[in-house]
This record gives sequence, C-alpha cells and structure tokens, in this order.
Amino acid sequence: MSLLRVNQLSPTDDSVVIEVADLLDKSGLITNGDKLIGIKNNYAGAVSRTQESKNDESLSALDFGAKGDGSTDDTSALQAAITAAIAQGRSLYIPFGKYRTTSRLVVDGSCIIYGDGWQDVRDYTGATTRDWTKQFTRGTIIYQDYLASADAYGFYVTGNSVSISDLEIEHNQGNPGSGSWTPSVTPTAIYAYAQPYYEHGGQSVMVENVMLRNVYRGIYLINVARGVIDRIFGQVINTGISVDRSGDVVRISNIHLGWTFWSSASAVMNYQIANTTAIQLGRVDNPQLYNIFTFGIKVGIQCYTETTGHMTGGVSRLHGTNFGFDDCVYGLLLQDACEVSVSNLYAYCRANSGTNSVAVYSFNTLGSGYNTTLQLTNVDLMGCDANAIYLANGGTATLSNVRIRSWNSLNSGYAAIRTDSGHITINGLDTNNSSSNSADVFQTTSTGTISGQVNPSNDALFSLVTFYGTCDSSGSAVITHGISGAVTKGLMAQCFYRAATDGAMTPMTTQYVNGTQIAFSGGVANLAYRATFMYSPKILSW
Repeated sequence: MSLLRVNQLSPTDDSVVIEVADLLDKSGLITNGDKLIGIKNNYAGAVSRTQESKNDESLSALDFGAKGDGSTDDTSALQAAITAAIAQGRSLYIPFGKYRTTSRLVVDGSCIIYGDGWQDVRDYTGATTRDWTKQFTRGTIIYQDYLASADAYGFYVTGNSVSISDLEIEHNQGNPGSGSWTPSVTPTAIYAYAQPYYEHGGQSVMVENVMLRNVYRGIYLINVARGVIDRIFGQVINTGISVDRSGDVVRISNIHLGWTFWSSASAVMNYQIANTTAIQLGRVDNPQLYNIFTFGIKVGIQCYTETTGHMTGGVSRLHGTNFGFDDCVYGLLLQDACEVSVSNLYAYCRANSGTNSVAVYSFNTLGSGYNTTLQLTNVDLMGCDANAIYLANGGTATLSNVRIRSWNSLNSGYAAIRTDSGHITINGLDTNNSSSNSADVFQTTSTGTISGQVNPSNDALFSLVTFYGTCDSSGSAVITHGISGAVTKGLMAQCFYRAATDGAMTPMTTQYVNGTQIAFSGGVANLAYRATFMYSPKILSW
C-alpha cells in the first residue's frame, strides 16, 4: 500500500491514507482526483462539496473527445456526449469552437443541448470586427459537412422535452463567386419527428437563439406538439422553419431570416427571391407567431392544407403580431383552408422579380369547403407588381386600418384589392398609388363582393371597382355589384362593351348607382363587357 498526503483536507486532521490504485484507470492515469478536491461557494448559506459533485451538474462535449477545431470529424464524440446526457439526465454543454459532423446527431431522449452562442468575428488583435473576411474565433458552430444523399438531417430529434440553444449551424455550401449559383448541399439542420398517434417522443421541442448560416433547410417539426422556436436568425436557402401535423400550440417568435449573414452575392440573393420560404405551416392548430422579419426572400409566411398522412387539414386559428416582409414576392401566401388573424403587418414587395409580386395572396386548389378566413388589422403594403391583396376563388377577408401606397407597378391593370369569388369587408382603407400607373382600387370578378369604407388620398375622380363579364343575348348586362347600405352621393358606374371579338372596348352609358344591381344595354350579344364604378368624394361608405 502506498501513502499519499493531502494537506487541509480536514480541519482536525491534515493527512489521509488512501490507495493510489483507487485513483488509477486501466491505463495507469489518475482520473478520480476530483473526489479529493473540496469546493465551496463564497456566498452565505453555501455548503462544501467535492469537485466531482460539481462536475456531475452537466456534461461537456470535450469530456468525450470532441475537438471543435473545424477539421476533425466530431460526429462520434458529439453523439457519445448526447447519449450520455440523455442516459444521465444532464445538460450537454458544447463550448465555443467549430465542430465538424459528417452524419446526423440523434437525440432520442430528454436533453438540453447548449453552446456559447453564435460566432464572433475578430481581427488579429482579438477585437470584434465587422470584416467578415477575418477569422471566426468565438461561438459554438456545428458544421454539418455532408450532402443530403449521405444523410438528410443534422440534429435528428425524436425525444421528448428536447432543447437546442445558443449555437450556430452551418452547411458546406459552395462559394457563390460571381456567376450563377445553386445550393450544393440540401440537408435539414434540425429535424424533430414524433411517431403518429403517440404522446411520447418528439413533443415539447424547443429551439432557441440559433443562427442558421447558409443552411438549406433550417428547422422542421413534424407531428410535434407544443414546440417553441424563438430567436432564430440566419440566411437560409430553401426553407427557414417548417411545421406540419401539429395538433397543439406551436410558438414561433423573434425571427430574422434572409439577411446576408452568409453571402451578399447577387447570385445567392437572386436564388433566395426565386426559391426561399421563411416560414411554412401545414396542418397546425393554434400557431402563435410574433415579431417575424424577412428580407430578400420569396415568401414570408406560407400556410397550406396537408392532404396526406394521419393528420390532414390546414392552418387553424393562427394568431400573429408584428410581421415585416421586406423585399419579398409574397408576404402572406395562403393556400386552401386556413384561418389567419394578423395585426401589424408590413410588406414591401420586390418589383420585376420574375413573378408578379402580391403582398397578401389567398387561393384555393381543393374546391368548396377549403376556403381561407383572413383578418388583417393595421396593415401597410407597397411596391407590388400586381395586386396588393388578392383573394382568389373563395374565402372571406376582413381588412381594418389598411394603407396601400403603391401597386400595379407592371402597369397591367391590377387593382389594389381583388377578389374573384370571395367576400372582402373593409373597415378603413387609405390608398395612394405613388407610381405613374393608373389602376383601380378594387376589382371583383365572378361572384366576388366587397363592402366597407375607403379613404383615398385625393378628391379627384377615382376608379374604384371593375367588373368583367359577358353580355346576354340581347347585348345587355345586369351587374350585382355587392355595394350595400347607404350610397354616398357621387358614386357612378360606366360600362364598356366589345363590339367585335378582338375589337376595342366601346363605352355604353354612365349612370349613378342605386341599390345593389345596375343594368346596362346597348352592347353586343355574347361579347365581353367591362363595368367600372367611380366616385368623386373623398369618403365613400357602403
């Protein structure tokens, strides 16, 4: 037996006899020395304990051999650390560094994984700088270095009560250079999945304070209830956040996507405006979205109806506040059965993007019974190629305190607000088309109707609503215009008809509007007509 003297281990006895073998592992190295080190917090009420007890509070990725040097394959080390954290019920800390992975990291149990935040950029003196050509030296970076064909996922989460926070995820996208560019890798950075019909696994997943830098797909939750996605920043290539088949509340907040966190190359930005969606929601109940901002992205928020799998349907009872979509093609893109209520919405559309930009676009592909119900309050829209708001083939919308500053930049006759077969109710609308293009404020076709109050920007004769149709066999047209209630003095309608199949439109008569129908005659049988409703007072109440 060997003797080892340890000073000040006890207030009454400054020595202890132990077996040295008790401190040795199989390789002959001393690994259990932390049992002999006593620690105590300096504040009142603190008690003494060993360093071993302190170490047991959480695990570090470095404990399992992870290097974080950007070149070593840390996949096995990180997976071992995650597995141990789940088994021991501890948190896993990933210190600052760049951890290269070459396949998925499976999180199949309850676990908290956290790092040191995003990377800082520092110059040779160690000071932070905005020069992105300098070396990244701070922050926890998970560098997912593989193709989707090798593994489609980065973090693969099937565990309950999982939290991933305070780190950054990068993909090995090719250098955009100065020419054309398409993404070279297509994995999903964080994929959380729960087995259908079960209340265990993949529930209550939280992703917080994560930077998604050049990732193809960011965060994808499927069958996950009670998800929380908060403080997500980044430049994504295809989709930032996607949620589908969630039967319980999902909270998405404080999102900033599309900015040039990775590259400002024109080829990358052009790809984003043509392909990227910031947030995509399928069959989701009660989603709550707050403080959402996107820049240079095709679609800000897309809602659609899921038609396959064990849970079908659209977005139900979405509540949103403070949405800003800057330089977009579509701010809100709503497909089929969606229930959406948003307050404080701003959208600035990109002109001439290759797709006619519409700030709020709702359409139906599934037929009767799959219409959108939309409520918008405190809205500011501008810069649209086509309509600012377009409610196509069904649905209802209530618009309150809406300002539309420019639309129809293509000068192709697009109205500010259009509905084909739905109904729009307006409670306060202020319009000002600052472009040189003249265009209607409203346009309805088929059975679409509009009612409410509008407040244009001047007192001049103003084109309000345009109806299109076909004259009957006698050359007449009876238009049910949907304008209801007391009609302010000055509302009039003028109808034009087409004298030949390819001929120009010829005016019929102009008459004041009374009631909810108006009749014109003098057209050509079975050829097209166009009826335009106009007014001169500044305020029109319907």
